[in-house]
Amino acid sequence: MLPIGASHDDVDSSKQGPSRMVSQLLQLLNPATKLPSTVSAVGHCDHPLDPLTAEEVNATSDACKAYGAKLGIQSLRFNAIALEEPTKADLLQYEASKMQIEAPQRLATAIMQLPTGDSIVEAVVDLQVEPPSVMSWDQTDGVQPMVTLDDCLEAEDICKADRGFAQLMRERYDITDLATLACDPWYYGGRYSKEAAELGHKEAGRYIQCFVYVRASPDDNFYAHPLDVVIVVELQSKKVVQWWHHKANPIIPTLNSNFHTKLVEQERGWRTGLKPLNVVQPEGPSFSVDGNMISWQKWSMRVSFNYREGLVLHTVGYEDGGRIRPIMHRGSMVEIIVPYGDPRSPFQHKCAFDVMDYGLGATANSLELGCDCLGHIKYFDGMVNNSRGEPMIIKKAVCMHEEDYGTLWKHTEYRTGHSEVRRSRRLVLSFISTIANYEYGFYWYFYQDGSIQYEVKLTGCLSTSVMSEGEGMDPTHGTLIGPLLNAQLHQHYFCVRLDMAVDDPDGGAALTVSEVNCEAEPLGPDNPHAIGFCSKETDLTHELAAIRNVNVESSRIWKIKNESVRNRLTGAPVAYKLMPAATPPMYAHPSSSHGRRGIFAAKHLWVTPHSEEERWPAGMFPLQGPGEYARGILEWTRQCQAQKTAFVYGVNLKDRVVAILQASAIYIGTHHHVCHSKTFLVLCLATKDRNLAEADCVIWHSFGVTHIPRIEDWPVMPAEHVGFFLKPFGFFDANPSLDIPVGRNMTSREHGVPIAACPSCGSKTHTSKNPHPMMHIKSTDHGGRQLTHQDCTVCGTNHSGTPHSRL
Repeated sequence: MLPIGASHDDVDSSKQGPSRMVSQLLQLLNPATKLPSTVSAVGHCDHPLDPLTAEEVNATSDACKAYGAKLGIQSLRFNAIALEEPTKADLLQYEASKMQIEAPQRLATAIMQLPTGDSIVEAVVDLQVEPPSVMSWDQTDGVQPMVTLDDCLEAEDICKADRGFAQLMRERYDITDLATLACDPWYYGGRYSKEAAELGHKEAGRYIQCFVYVRASPDDNFYAHPLDVVIVVELQSKKVVQWWHHKANPIIPTLNSNFHTKLVEQERGWRTGLKPLNVVQPEGPSFSVDGNMISWQKWSMRVSFNYREGLVLHTVGYEDGGRIRPIMHRGSMVEIIVPYGDPRSPFQHKCAFDVMDYGLGATANSLELGCDCLGHIKYFDGMVNNSRGEPMIIKKAVCMHEEDYGTLWKHTEYRTGHSEVRRSRRLVLSFISTIANYEYGFYWYFYQDGSIQYEVKLTGCLSTSVMSEGEGMDPTHGTLIGPLLNAQLHQHYFCVRLDMAVDDPDGGAALTVSEVNCEAEPLGPDNPHAIGFCSKETDLTHELAAIRNVNVESSRIWKIKNESVRNRLTGAPVAYKLMPAATPPMYAHPSSSHGRRGIFAAKHLWVTPHSEEERWPAGMFPLQGPGEYARGILEWTRQCQAQKTAFVYGVNLKDRVVAILQASAIYIGTHHHVCHSKTFLVLCLATKDRNLAEADCVIWHSFGVTHIPRIEDWPVMPAEHVGFFLKPFGFFDANPSLDIPVGRNMTSREHGVPIAACPSCGSKTHTSKNPHPMMHIKSTDHGGRQLTHQDCTVCGTNHSGTPHSRL
């Protein structure tokens, strides 16, 4: 990323500090368009959801600086600047008018850090007045915002500039060249008030914990060489405040394991025999783009991008019967928790909330044509900002393309030999974020049959550690991936916010969510052969009843249905079904720091009434101050996680108590231990319960994986895939992809079959100018006889002697 308006010659990292260092480090991957660095007016936007322009980012920061100066605040650090989206009601009204009424007010929001203490300012700027001005200025104490790329670079610089750190490296690890060190910054200090007090962090501050590694060479994979130390730095005072390490003398893993191109070529060499596989669309793509509005194969949607969620989808619909039928009003990834499972010091606080801590948009990559994205690509840029409030453009942040996805549907009538087959094509919208050691690829897939798939691809590097003291060659909380090198057990939980519409022009105001379970029927007169099973549907009418888990045994799905619109053939409400993947439980205890803040991952489905204020299931900020655990989905659903302790005798009674609570849908979790023949239960019980009927429901779906690392995940991890489907359920009157025309890919060829020259045009071989050779085709006539003929795919002439129409 490069500040808009700065040339490469303007950047001097020795004089300009970390923000300029960010520009210098990333300018080659993120080339920027030169625009004015200061403006008094903003650029033109075609739609209220269009992301901020560079001019608008500058105008927002200028207005905030001017307002702060009037208050005597001489220094503001801009954590984030983003579009303040119009309210759902205003947006629906504007869309319903076919954009004929006045657009909602164009606003921007800025999150700024004050020079000292745990205080932030949230300002809203009116971009439509001249000059743009601050509408609201709210200061909140006891809060710290997300960690920025500037913060990450500063944290490492603070470590290396600290004399005590240098002495520790020299005396404990015999490391004198601090340039060989890498310090991975994770948010830490003060997130949890109890733990912070225990560790002596009583003063306000912006604390970061750094995991330290050493490089064997400039391009070396430093995760192969972890140190047994965790460093805590305070960013505002720019000091190292604490560190922990093992008591025993350290042993640094020394075996190199690299993935850098230059080093792999030296150390392993390249495999051979891999030939080009090209994706070619000679007539161009099937999608069309108008600004940020996309149309493809009856689908339509609008995209936007912000620092926190990255890619956001709006007004997703499908054309059917001559009109666009709404399906989803808004959808995005809103939180990720990555709890690590090693309880021993110094790793007991190793846990990331990647959306809240770092922002998926702020950490998005500039994608590379032909590498990250294959085929005919449309890119969308992302606009973020640096700590000075300057616009930073991420070129090619979002990739859109279409791809073949195998068979969509097929059937062969064995009596006649007649076969019908259609290939599936899907539209792909994606972006990739790098958060320290991990890469996450986020993919929305749209299919021609009206289905939507969401997928996360997990790759990158394992966050490694040395073996804990006293461990042998079989780590208890990880996997040995090299001599003395441990990859700790951990989990990844993702939470998406789905504001569904399902044929409701009011944005889903009247939708109902239900749960469908399959169960075997009991043996009896109605099931004499013991093979019967049925599905049962239950409406989830209140919040507590809608806190649910995946159940593979009952083939559980959830339906989002519109009772006011009925399928014309069946009379059933039109619906979409949410098909979850098998998801493990979160193993961190509900009373733990991970479990309390990450309560959204304890259940796989939450349903809440729509609220403009309810956006972030783990809360808005990494450090939230007093009552921090009650600012996310736990508070919205009015759950009580206080110590409600019950004393029961015997495990059987405990199981009965839990079963009753589960059946009444007021049970979140439990912990028990046995002492003096008593079982102590810590229960999480509900206190309030909002009605979901006609409440404009929002769905929060949590899903994830448990990562038990393999040595094959090292030194860089093959992508792990996890996600879910949204599929039409009585939304259409039939398979909506029946109208896909018959087609044959004329560039495909059969291996080993010689290609004869066409007598008519002479075409014979594949070339860049002539990719259509003679095609050897086998088919079946009406009587079932096998016919073989050859059609020239260039001129279409049939040379088999059998009449055959051009394909």
